[in-house]
Amino acid sequence: MKLLGRIVTVESHNTSHPDPTFSLELHVARHDIRLFRITQEQFDEVKARGFGKVELEVNPNSGLVLSITRT
Repeated sequence: MKLLGRIVTVESHNTSHPDPTFSLELHVARHDIRLFRITQEQFDEVKARGFGKVELEVNPNSGLVLSITRT
């Protein structure tokens, strides 16, 4: 599934755990903000390049972001 929107925030969770998790909030429409799982590499990339308009390809079964494309 592909979604267009603006990244609101990214967060890291359980950072003291050997396998921390990462999430991304995407503002899709006026009152629609969705939470997705991302990899550490994607987290680092968003932190380095900043927020903004993106297209996400998301696995609908797991909620994992497969790709992030800047628009």
